[in-house]
Order: sequence, then structure tokens, then C-alpha cells
Amino acid sequence: MFHLHDDDEEKDDHIKIHHGCNDHEKTENENNGCDKVVEMENGNRSESEQNKGGEMNTYTRTSTKRTRTLTIVDLAGSERSLDTFANRGEGMLETKFISTSLAALHDCVCALAASASKSSFSTFGRSSRSRTSSSGGSSSSRGGHQSSSAGRAPNWRASKLTMLLKDRLLQLCCRSSPSSSSSLLWISHFSPMSWDSPYSRRTAQTAKSLARYGQKMRTSERSLKMASTSSDYASRDPATEWTKKDVVCWLRALDGEGKYENLVDFFSSWADGPSLRREWKYDLARRVAAYGGTEEQGCEIYEKFEQEMKKYKKANSNLISSKITTTSRESS
Repeated sequence: MFHLHDDDEEKDDHIKIHHGCNDHEKTENENNGCDKVVEMENGNRSESEQNKGGEMNTYTRTSTKRTRTLTIVDLAGSERSLDTFANRGEGMLETKFISTSLAALHDCVCALAASASKSSFSTFGRSSRSRTSSSGGSSSSRGGHQSSSAGRAPNWRASKLTMLLKDRLLQLCCRSSPSSSSSLLWISHFSPMSWDSPYSRRTAQTAKSLARYGQKMRTSERSLKMASTSSDYASRDPATEWTKKDVVCWLRALDGEGKYENLVDFFSSWADGPSLRREWKYDLARRVAAYGGTEEQGCEIYEKFEQEMKKYKKANSNLISSKITTTSRESS
């Protein structure tokens, strides 16, 4: 697993390098008065020799300090829990630690996703931060497999993996600072051999679960933003006054589960209100299918846009009729 974090902050002072674990490399280069320091640290390997982690920090000394943190976690062999013949002695202990870490990570993501609908990321962050000691948590097989319900904060201390990724996941979900950006990349390896199909299937299930919960978190956050800006485009004529940004906001607000999220880039490149009005239903369906969606999605978007135009015309006609009625009463 790779995690990348960017952060900008004003800093005129000198650079401070914190030494972490055994291996440490530092390189300094001077280029036009700018010093660059690259630091690499080994992660904690106490859980398993197959469960490795590393972190690389890059500092650039100028009037603005820019920090990038790349967290790498290797979970190679985690799908081998299905192979009971290979799990003997130390291999069985390694499998237990890795499975505990994956289960704890899955539970924490589930809890964050459940809290997304209630807009309580900051509450979960504060509660988990207050209950987590700075010395790290102990790994427990039972704690890693406890499922976090919607009303419970994520159990970050269930494994050392979740302790390592706690701040990264909170930054990814909360987007607490406009200047900070986080991204999470999960790389899964699938074997083409038929005898490895159980392992590949388990790997796919884990990656799919994390992707589903991550999508739910992003969609919930987007829905909260859309709720505050929905009145901006709802009061204007969709056929003549909607811009590309308005169409994208309306498209994201159509379905809270992100049904049309895969088509946002497609519509943002060309679709405004007048352009959608000129489209034919099945032409739009074929264009959506060619982009990677389905014809059903194209037809649904067309029909819902027609409903938006009818809704605006009806509201506008009611407003005009009410004004006429008021004017006639005043004249009489």
C-alpha cells in the first residue's frame, strides 16, 4: 500500500530531520540557494517479516516549506491464510498477524464509511485520538476481527498497521485543510495460474471492500458539499442558464451512492444546459456507453434533465400567475 501526503506551510527557519529507525539516508543538494533533504526510514517489522513498511520524507528549504510523505506498506502473502498446509510454526504466526492487520484496517474503514453519512469525521478523529496512546497499540487477534458499528469510533489500536495509517486515513476522509491533499493507492497482485485462484479471489474481495467503503466516504462528503450549493443552480433555468459546473453538481446530487460518479469527467468536458437540451435521448445514451458507462445511465440522465426543465417551467409559470393575480387585485 502506498500513501502520499502533501503539505505546504510557511517556514523560514532551518530544516529539522528526525531520525527514526535503523537505516537512514540523507542527501543534500544546493540549487539556486535551495537546499533539498531526502530522508528514508524503515518501518516497524515486528509484526511479520512479510509485512514491511517504509516512509520517505522530502523537505525543500525555501520561503515556503513543502513536505511530501510516502508511506509504503507491503502485505505480501496475506492471502495465504487459505493455505492450511503452508501455515506451520512461524508461518502460522505471520498469517495471524497479517490477517489481524487486514481485518483491523477493514473495520476502521467500515467505521469511517458509516460515519460519513452523519458527517462526523472530526468527532471520530477526536474520540479515537483521545483514546489512543502515543506508544502504539498491541496486536490482538480478537480485537482485529471486531466489526465497528455505525455508532462506534474506529478501533485504531487493533493493530500496528492501523496505528501507522490512522492519520493518513483521517486526512484522506476529512480533508481537514485545503492546503493538504492525500491519496491512497492499493496495488493488488493476481496470479494467472488456476491453482492460485483462491488467493486471487480473496485479494480481490479485500480490495473491492476497501474501494466500496472509500467510495461511500467520498460520496457522502460530496453530498454534504452539494447540499450547501444545490440552491445555486436549482433557481436557474436548466435549458439556458446552467453552466458545466452546474451540470456536474446536479449530476453528483442525483444519487447519493455515486451512481453517476464515473461519468463526471465525461460531462464536465462538454455538457452545459444548452448542450444537454440539444441532445437526443439515444444519441446521449450511445455517447455515455462509448465513454464507459451504460446506455441505461444515459437514458436516465436525459429523462432526469427533462424533469428538471419541466420542474423549472412549472415553478416559473406558477410565479407568473401569482404575480398576475396580485396585480389584478391591486388594480381592482
